[in-house]
Amino acid sequence: MSGSGGVGRGLGIGIAALVVAQACGGRSNSTDNHSGGGTSGTKQVPHGQGGGGDITDRPESGTGASGDEGDGATPGEGGRSDVGGAPARGGTSVGGNGGTQGGALGSSGQSGEPSEGGSGGEEPTPSGVCGDSKLDAGEECDDANTDSGDGCSATCVIEVGYTCDAARCDPDGTHCSYKLRATFRDFNSHDVTGGHPDFQPGYESNGAVQGLVEEELDSDGKPVLSNQANTTVAGGFFHGQAAFAQWYRDDPPSSKPIAGEVVLWDDGTGRFTNRWGARGEVWRGPPPQLNYEPVTYGGPGGTGCEACTPTPTGKCYDPCPAYGAGRVQACCAEIPSATAKEYDGNPLFFPIDDAPGILEEPRSEGRVPAQYGWSGWPYETDMCAQYDPPVAVSAPIPTATAPFPSKTHNFSFTTEVTYWFTYVAGMNAIFEFTGDDDLWVFLNGHLAVDMGGWHVPTNGALTISGDQITATAELATDDTGHATKTAPPRNGTAETYGLVAGNRYAIKVFHAEREADGSSFRISIAGFDVGKSLCVAQ
Repeated sequence: MSGSGGVGRGLGIGIAALVVAQACGGRSNSTDNHSGGGTSGTKQVPHGQGGGGDITDRPESGTGASGDEGDGATPGEGGRSDVGGAPARGGTSVGGNGGTQGGALGSSGQSGEPSEGGSGGEEPTPSGVCGDSKLDAGEECDDANTDSGDGCSATCVIEVGYTCDAARCDPDGTHCSYKLRATFRDFNSHDVTGGHPDFQPGYESNGAVQGLVEEELDSDGKPVLSNQANTTVAGGFFHGQAAFAQWYRDDPPSSKPIAGEVVLWDDGTGRFTNRWGARGEVWRGPPPQLNYEPVTYGGPGGTGCEACTPTPTGKCYDPCPAYGAGRVQACCAEIPSATAKEYDGNPLFFPIDDAPGILEEPRSEGRVPAQYGWSGWPYETDMCAQYDPPVAVSAPIPTATAPFPSKTHNFSFTTEVTYWFTYVAGMNAIFEFTGDDDLWVFLNGHLAVDMGGWHVPTNGALTISGDQITATAELATDDTGHATKTAPPRNGTAETYGLVAGNRYAIKVFHAEREADGSSFRISIAGFDVGKSLCVAQ
């Protein structure tokens, strides 16, 4: 969404494709004494077959390589013995679901002893203990008990009619992620046939606007437009409650609901946040030679230093390196740091670029907001060569949502995210956001964070400290990403929001990307128990 010096943004989810190779045993033709390799098993060929032993004239035996994991009961094939040597050892077959039969005996060696058969396959088992509140390998859920009927069964399997969420970690526990389920709905611009009147206003706003939605969700759990909303900038460019009600419902002109997820990554301190990279990589600001932050405009080249007063830790640059090659403006700016600054969240968040069921309309390129370290809102294809390490425009890389760089992003969509938690007396937790455009956060159906309208990325937070609950929101930022207008905090209590210790409650996030050509989003949580599965009826 456009604001002073900026453009629009949104939220998204990456969709991963799983490609599984056909299993097949390898066979070495080398005269050296090396193992033949087995390949991975699949559902079609459940167990990988052991690799054959080498055929060699040497007296040493060859050894069949282990077959990789499969999903069924087909045994791994034993390695074949060497010609004239000692027996070759059969490949080990690592079983999948229900695979129990051992690998077949290897062929007898000529002038040697029979080969030893591969060991039996084994079912994969959880690496931890069901009921210990940690989601281990092989478990679908773990709610800290071994009771059935509560959504997570006695064997840590999600029961029919429930959804269960928990952080999942690598076996060593050092790399954890938490997946928030999200629902997206695609829309077309108001100036496209069949488009929605509220999308793509086409002009800048003055920042986020509060009071555009009612204080309570309706009986369907959706936000309700207030009487303050109208077609003006101050009114958020809305065209009535009936049109607004379509944002988070399934009827035309929206697409059908598009299921996705927002992946939050553990930053090592127990805080979970979404990131730009496909594997949780953080977004990087300009490299050191371009990293001047904050930057304030001084004046035209040659005289600009007369118009700005540097801070004690900054200086005047004429011309200003942060504005890019060929630019002649002068500026006051901080002296660049030695390393590029890193940012959580996603400055190029396009969750439904290639999702099934999206609507057809012209695509366009994204711009990087100043809030993520790059002054001047550069187009992604312009700044990718300056990214550290540089990214070749001709070879886009995958990210959490869309390839980078890209000129074919799908704007105009809404996002609905629900996070369940158990309220505990004395808990200290925070749910933080950065978003554009419209972003509303409801706690147990009550409005908390209010950043409506189309605007550049602004920050909000919902803090639960015992029975005290505080919601904060930025309303406007400058071209360096720093807040210039902040709303008074919304202070409440557990009673205000209807929270009772021991009960489960929902934090609902409603977001819309309504103005090209920027789309960014960040969710960060800390202090919530994300290790224990929380199961709720669908």
